[in-house]
Amino acid sequence: MMGFGASCAAVLRLAAPPMTPGPDAVRGELALDPEPSSVREARSFVREALGGVAEDDMETAVLLASELVTNAILHTGSAVQLAVVVDDGRLLVCVGDHDEDGDVVVSHGHSVDRPGGRGLALVDGLSDRWGTEAHDDGKTVWFILPVALTTSRAG
Repeated sequence: MMGFGASCAAVLRLAAPPMTPGPDAVRGELALDPEPSSVREARSFVREALGGVAEDDMETAVLLASELVTNAILHTGSAVQLAVVVDDGRLLVCVGDHDEDGDVVVSHGHSVDRPGGRGLALVDGLSDRWGTEAHDDGKTVWFILPVALTTSRAG
């Protein structure tokens, strides 16, 4: 199973990474099975990992993370790795899958004629920045959100 290194490391190694976590960054990761109940588990994990983050920011992060986990499970059928990094008022969420095709993920907006297809439009509209990175074991879709901390996250 891919670990934090594979799911988020490709994003953090970009020539212009979306963030550079410091030594005090809060990090967490969760391996998820390719089944619908994993989305609920992902939401709980994000809530717990972001316990010191303002409620509105946490709700946005939970929504966007669950959309990416749902997409990974539905479109790849592979195990999924969810990772979060919180540092200096910014949140990075990475969702890695084992899709051997490594197809690039793009937001096509949404249509009122389709029952689904709004997940990436939400990520595009609510995050500061997002993207997709291919790696040897599949791909990682990630997003960045600014977050307000409500409590100290000292280790």
